[in-house]
Amino acid sequence: MCGLLGLVAKRNKIIHYKSYLDNALDTLTHRGPDQSGVYYNEKVYLGHKRLSIIDLDSGEQPMISSDGRYIIVFNGEIFNFEKIKNSLKNKGYFFKTNSDTEVILSAYNYFGHECLKYFNGMFSIAIWDSLKRELFLARDRFGIKPLFYAKQSDTIIFSSEIKAIYKTGLLNFKPKYDNFNEFLVFGYISGEETMHYNINELEPAHYLIWSDKIFTKKQYWNLKPEKILLDYNLDDASKKLINAVDTWLTSDVEVGSLLSGGVDSNVLAMIASKNLKNITTFGGILEHDPENNEENLINIALKKLKGDHYSIKIKNKFLENNFFKLIDHFDDPIHDSNYFSLMAICDEIKKYTNYKVVICGEGADEIFGGYERYIKFSKQYEKNSFDNLIYSYNHVAIPRLKLITQDPVIISRRRYEIFNEIRSDDIFNTLLYYDQRTFLGSYLHRQDRVGMMYGLEIRTPYLDHHLANYINSITSKKKYNSKYQKLILRLIGEKIIDNRIIWDNQKIAFSFPISKLLKNGFLYFQFKRLFKNGFLIEEIYNLNGISKLLHEHSKGIDHSNTLWRILCLEYWLQSMKNKHC
Repeated sequence: MCGLLGLVAKRNKIIHYKSYLDNALDTLTHRGPDQSGVYYNEKVYLGHKRLSIIDLDSGEQPMISSDGRYIIVFNGEIFNFEKIKNSLKNKGYFFKTNSDTEVILSAYNYFGHECLKYFNGMFSIAIWDSLKRELFLARDRFGIKPLFYAKQSDTIIFSSEIKAIYKTGLLNFKPKYDNFNEFLVFGYISGEETMHYNINELEPAHYLIWSDKIFTKKQYWNLKPEKILLDYNLDDASKKLINAVDTWLTSDVEVGSLLSGGVDSNVLAMIASKNLKNITTFGGILEHDPENNEENLINIALKKLKGDHYSIKIKNKFLENNFFKLIDHFDDPIHDSNYFSLMAICDEIKKYTNYKVVICGEGADEIFGGYERYIKFSKQYEKNSFDNLIYSYNHVAIPRLKLITQDPVIISRRRYEIFNEIRSDDIFNTLLYYDQRTFLGSYLHRQDRVGMMYGLEIRTPYLDHHLANYINSITSKKKYNSKYQKLILRLIGEKIIDNRIIWDNQKIAFSFPISKLLKNGFLYFQFKRLFKNGFLIEEIYNLNGISKLLHEHSKGIDHSNTLWRILCLEYWLQSMKNKHC
């Protein structure tokens, strides 16, 4: 896993900004502490910070193709690169390294942008064609790896993280106020827009081509299946999952696994353990909530798993002690307190082990149908009433928003477009597809930014596109019954892990007790401090409405979700203005 930064501009602009670009690249060192590299000329700058995972000795970037035409910086992993490499060898290509980076270069040379359909993995890619003087940017199918860009009349700048774009000095921070309501309701921004004016995120499964004469974006993969299977073979589903896990274990360094008491991580850890003979696991236990954690289920799991286990005790004060540190690190407001739970785990892994790579169960709920809301809202659906499906449980935030603004515009045009792109007669599956295109991205954002903060690559095998294609094509009638969601995954897991885990229906949130902290704890006192010293968001939101929400929350009406986002939005705004204005 790595960090990348690039700029394509008019002649001589690069020379003028070279020192600023080098400083901006250094803001990404946490993403790639093992090696740093730069390629530049009068037209283009490509910078790279490397976390060495595959081909530790000779995979340095930027990498130049053998004929000198193409230069690449790349963040992520192409897990099936050996298979593609062998195919290209048969076409006459030769390779100097054992890296997936060189394979990408050769594949792009041979296939052009069509190379993307052969890649299995998580990636953001930037390739400069020095002959055509053309930039190619691409992002993996689910958006596991980030890629942001800002386009001016004669310039395009791009990076793994927005902070590096600002550090170049080419742009100053300007918040996109129009998107604040969407954040407060949903916790993230759909589509390519961000919380930053004039900075976009290349959407998942898209590529972009830019030159002096061309700017074009295209989608290269669609998660919506062309045909629905009315039945499926459980052995086929199991094989596809095992193949996905085995593929996503590809690495030249040791791979560990995050482990909770849930189905998702346990199935992955068991499959990985069989492949690797044993697996080191890391599980977090929230000390502030000893009666409502998964320690007992984790202990059950460990009886079958072979390998070392690190039980990470997360202390009550961790959120309080690290609240401003994480807000200052992030380029967007933090929408959920479980960012801090993951932060605590990554912090311990970094302190006490040498692991650079772990797998996790992110994406299983969106692929296999693990959320109760999928059943509830598909049953309540009325024809052509899309708003309720798009809002889902987020509709509770609408009256709260009306308390603090007279302009509660919430659902963006892009949300409607995405919904219409994936809509089908199977409403349950439609909700899965919609979450895969929208909601899932906010948690992939968390995995990448928090993991990379500690130089830790977090992989998501459930988002292997071969597996996703197959599960997405199965009728929803096979994905749940009267008692259980995520039925296909449970039936696969039933054969390999303890049934007390498989058929445990309790979903435990791995997050801090923010409702309590907003009543008379750390978060409440942060609000009191802001009411005393002043809010930046009072330019657009009514403070009396915020005060009313806080008061009602203290009386037992739970507004914790919205209050958390208001607080994080305010402190993010303060942090960004202090750093980048």
